[in-house]
Amino acid sequence: MHHEYTKQKSQPPLKTIYLIYSNDNQYHQEAVEYFVNFLENVCSCKVTYDKRYLDRVSDRDLWVEDAMKRCDTVILVTSEGCYRRSVAIQNDCTYPSIRYDRSSADLFTPAYRILEQDSTSDGSPLINKLILVHFPYTLPQYRVLDTPRLRSKVNYRLMEEIEDVFRSIHGSITEPLSRKLARYKTTPFTLINRVSSYVQSNPYWFASIYGNPVPNYNTAVSTDLITFDAVKPDGNVIQSAGYTNVSIFMPRMIQDDDCTITSSAFGDMVDDINATRE
Repeated sequence: MHHEYTKQKSQPPLKTIYLIYSNDNQYHQEAVEYFVNFLENVCSCKVTYDKRYLDRVSDRDLWVEDAMKRCDTVILVTSEGCYRRSVAIQNDCTYPSIRYDRSSADLFTPAYRILEQDSTSDGSPLINKLILVHFPYTLPQYRVLDTPRLRSKVNYRLMEEIEDVFRSIHGSITEPLSRKLARYKTTPFTLINRVSSYVQSNPYWFASIYGNPVPNYNTAVSTDLITFDAVKPDGNVIQSAGYTNVSIFMPRMIQDDDCTITSSAFGDMVDDINATRE
């Protein structure tokens, strides 16, 4: 994807960015690439992200950690995939399609694990230089992450709040540049509409692409997987998943408000959760 931008006569100093995102679907990927091009061509940034390095990285964890430490700013693009995968990571689970298909994988998992570890360390140097952003098609419930230090961060809306993103990166913004950035707020309108249409017409796109999370092989599972179903009013089961951590996964597996949760193993708990969703 190529985008044309007018170069600034006087650019602020170049800042290095490490971009974290979940490769949710092809349309979201296009939106991320637009944002990367915008940062580099308009916002005086040099962006490192997995699409440029994935095939050349052997030790992914080491490469990601080094890149995140060296950059000036870390940007995390929150999305439905980011949210659901972060929940899986917190429970030492993964999605089989990501585990086995290297060609469709990204570096979200090692990057998010590093952020979680950093959030509990003294000083949290990575969290301190982290910026959260989201596109308009990302629903509110998927913009908030469960790690306390991440949950407290401001999450900027793209491209509507791009001036605030620029200030967070560079510290300040000149009036001429602010006016220029303002002109780009509606530029990706067609692209964002395309993603919104896809999400609206395919409400269960995430499950169809990624399936359900399963425990990692190195995880000691003390209990058998327990199956929970999301059942539509007409009786059709639209989503079924096996989890070991009931308290964390139960509220998050449902993608449709008119569904009822069922489980033969945890009847009382399921009744309580359904009551809170009414």
